[in-house]
Amino acid sequence: ISAFLHLICHAFEFFTVPFGQFFKDRHYLDKEWGKYFEGQGGGKMVILEVGCGAGNTIFPLISTYPDIFVHACDFSPRAVDLVKKHKDYRPDRVNAFACDITSEQLTENVQPSSVDVVTMIFMLSAVAPAKMPLVLQNVRTVLKNGGRVLFRDYAFGDLAQERLMSKGQQISENFYVRGDGTVSACEHITFQMST
Repeated sequence: ISAFLHLICHAFEFFTVPFGQFFKDRHYLDKEWGKYFEGQGGGKMVILEVGCGAGNTIFPLISTYPDIFVHACDFSPRAVDLVKKHKDYRPDRVNAFACDITSEQLTENVQPSSVDVVTMIFMLSAVAPAKMPLVLQNVRTVLKNGGRVLFRDYAFGDLAQERLMSKGQQISENFYVRGDGTVSACEHITFQMST
């Protein structure tokens, strides 16, 4: 438990760093995933960003796509405060809330089956491998039938995992402490794909 408490304390400190100096806004999303953010038939798209941090995904999205509404959650209340204090935050475009999706239900803040697209960018790797199925089940409760889950993360055997192993940052099998104090899981997960 002491390692877990250390990670929680470090996460609080992490979000007190001036964020403009740490992560860059993700302006590449329209190029990589743009087709998923364009509403079909002129309807407004509803997005859920899980692990929103300080909003580096949210604000480029609402700037590029005027017809989307974004629910944004993070386990850190401090991160959510940073989102709400951002110069481009508008409650009519963004609903930001704190939520530990490994133990709290997303449906407390988001209507069931109401989300078109869920984004999880470098978020799953911060979840203990044993809790990943809980996260995905939780996300499924708010996803519309035919909705999409888009994620970008570390992978089993990638260069990031090799670096973490060489630095002796392993907590358990395929689970590591990263340099920023968050954790990283590198695990094989099988998804059922549909088109």
